[in-house]
Amino acid sequence: MKNTLLIQELVVKELFFREDSEEILQDINISLNRGRSLSLLGPSGCGKTTLLRIIAGLEKPYSGEILFRGKEMRGVAPHLRNFGMMFQDFALFPHRNVSENISFGLEMKRVARKEISSRVSEMLELVNLERQATRDICELSGGERQRVALARTLAPSPDLIMLDEPLGALDRRLRERLLSDLCTILRKSRLTTIWVTHDQSEAFAASDLVCVMNSGKVEQIDSPENLYHNPANRTVADFLGFQNIIDGKKIGEKGGMILIMPDAATPVSEDGLSLSHVEEFSDGFSDIITGIVMDSSFQGAIRRISIKTSMQNIFRGAESEQTLFFDIQGHTPIPEVGSPIFLKINPAGIKILNGVES
Repeated sequence: MKNTLLIQELVVKELFFREDSEEILQDINISLNRGRSLSLLGPSGCGKTTLLRIIAGLEKPYSGEILFRGKEMRGVAPHLRNFGMMFQDFALFPHRNVSENISFGLEMKRVARKEISSRVSEMLELVNLERQATRDICELSGGERQRVALARTLAPSPDLIMLDEPLGALDRRLRERLLSDLCTILRKSRLTTIWVTHDQSEAFAASDLVCVMNSGKVEQIDSPENLYHNPANRTVADFLGFQNIIDGKKIGEKGGMILIMPDAATPVSEDGLSLSHVEEFSDGFSDIITGIVMDSSFQGAIRRISIKTSMQNIFRGAESEQTLFFDIQGHTPIPEVGSPIFLKINPAGIKILNGVES
């Protein structure tokens, strides 16, 4: 099965979703172990929120299976799944104070009043809002409202918690400050968690696994570290922000080395480069990039530079020019814009993506 990890808790199997004959989700296969967290990461419109709503029972898939602890969920009403969902706008009740908002889900489940009081106190302590217990929602800051929404979601003890862009309604500075707090609270809860975001820094910080989606498909599921260092294809690399991608084709393999020739390179022979020419080609490889500094911008700990270089500086026979981007440590001297520069390539930083060298 494609794009599937071994599971014990949640399984989404061969799931398709159509809307007005348009394929919104195609052959989605995802699995998640109990107590672990997964981020659905991708650009707007890629299908991640639709997938979350299908898992929650708010949308019905065209085909496929959704299993939770071995039980098929497709025929189970949303309120009977015992899943908690936190939306981007928080959806708090303005006519209820903080404690009353948190107690809402417990009241709907007809929990005893004494147990509700105890659980609300537990949630207020978890999200560090004990002093705001009786305050009106309109008196709270954005960060406090977010924590109330999270406490309300956690209060009924859901088996699975789903968060749809939980930091999206906050400004960037507040999002960065609250991200760590939110992750800490979720890990303390030890709940299986699915987090929808278009921000890779959120996805990497919040989850054990990251699922990159694009155009309704799963491109890659992996740990944040493996995803970043080993993107499966160009789509993933592009979305993660890698810019030094050189189109080419595989021309040979020898001694554990795979050689790629840029599209602009001149073949060594009329029928392409055969294995007998691999050693000859590898002699033409240089680990030094030479070019002209086109731009240089200070970004705190690093300085980002762009250089224009000919691929001939990297591969013999290549003719086209390419602009490459590098982050240089802030204390490293950088030539002025328009000046020549020499950079040494770290071979560990070169990855092959589905026949593309990056």
